[in-house]
Amino acid sequence: MLRKVFRVIWYAFLAFLLLFVALFTPIDQRHYAEQDFYREVLQAINRIDWTVSSANNVRVGWARRSIVPATAAPMAGYGISRGDFQGVHDSVFVHAIAWQSNEQWYAMVSADLLVFPPAVADKLRQQVHRQTGIAFEHLFLTASHTHSSIGGWADRLAGRLMAGGYRRDIVEMLTGRIIEALQSAQAAAKPLAGIGFGKTNVPELMSNRLSKKQRATLDGYLRCIRWVCNDSSSALLTTYQAHAICVHPRSHELSRDYPGYLTDSLERSGKTSFALFGSGMVASHVPKYNWGLDSYHLARDLGTRLAARTIAMADSIKISPVKQLGAWQIPISVGKPQLRIADNLIVRPAVFKWLFGEQQLYLSVMRLNNTLLIGVPCDISGEFAADLMRKAAAQNLELIVMSFNGGYIGYITPDEYYAQYAPEVREMNWVGPGKGAFFQELLSRIIATQQK
Repeated sequence: MLRKVFRVIWYAFLAFLLLFVALFTPIDQRHYAEQDFYREVLQAINRIDWTVSSANNVRVGWARRSIVPATAAPMAGYGISRGDFQGVHDSVFVHAIAWQSNEQWYAMVSADLLVFPPAVADKLRQQVHRQTGIAFEHLFLTASHTHSSIGGWADRLAGRLMAGGYRRDIVEMLTGRIIEALQSAQAAAKPLAGIGFGKTNVPELMSNRLSKKQRATLDGYLRCIRWVCNDSSSALLTTYQAHAICVHPRSHELSRDYPGYLTDSLERSGKTSFALFGSGMVASHVPKYNWGLDSYHLARDLGTRLAARTIAMADSIKISPVKQLGAWQIPISVGKPQLRIADNLIVRPAVFKWLFGEQQLYLSVMRLNNTLLIGVPCDISGEFAADLMRKAAAQNLELIVMSFNGGYIGYITPDEYYAQYAPEVREMNWVGPGKGAFFQELLSRIIATQQK
């Protein structure tokens, strides 16, 4: 009898060991420069024709469309999906700006979503040129990163947990509304007098939740691009580095969080006809909370204070005719996925792909005169900003780096955080060690390609 018990224990141990080996493997600690994907990405950058086009007879238009579903839909944000939304505090939208030069259309789309869903980006890749004449490579995608908007746009088990699963009707609705907004923006396009870049430093409204340093590294700049038409109508893009997490996770109402209060305040001020917000380098950066306020009051406080700083700066933005335009997409790989479950242990790449699926990853690059925009498929940390901005300035460029460009691989932060126990990095870095330096190098190389 005792022998049978030991035999059962032994077989159970073997089964557990086999399952463990099947599911998990050690972290790949090799430097990224030693791996094939690195050489492939460098080749992709070198293959790009970085010639900037001369602009001529530029026209621009803008539009937005509501993305509030007609029926119940899950919410996405704050980890595990918290079920269906039960009301609308303030409506969520997709916002589009489209401009044309020399028969070529370019556009920017920002969605009031947690991320820009890869499934929607895939649909746009198939449909947007046919329906709007805008090449997918000329489309710059981003999101407001509100944690209080709809889910239903992510497949596989991980998608069910984080975004309430995959609903074809939600993905088709989002794709359709984006195309409608782009078509309306094109139809409303008017002659453009010029564009301008502005920035103002607002570090007092954010903090770094990863750094343990007494004086943590922050990128506190609010950056914006302003389009002004011949008839004086205008559009204003703003971007900031703080997560849109003011609204309490217990709320089941849809909301744009502080970006909604920011853009609404800008439009009400009369300083711009149309405002949209894109998420900046948000990994590690969060609002610096005013603990006398809660939830929607906190979102209103942050959004209106950022709007006031933008309004104070708006008139000083120098508007110049558009002379240079460019848009590119660079296909990239980050190697095998590495979802960490312990200090030196990850989920096997095949298991990760079963949980999360696969994506087409790329970097988005757009040039508007001497303003360079780069979109990345992740939450990227503002701690990289100072170095990147210095390199851009040396090229006589103003740089805006934006997260959530239609792919998503988790958090990209300085590599020092990978060795620390920071739940944010442990749970959300899906690509392994060294990728902070890798992305910093990629963005630096892109800056270096640009003509002065």
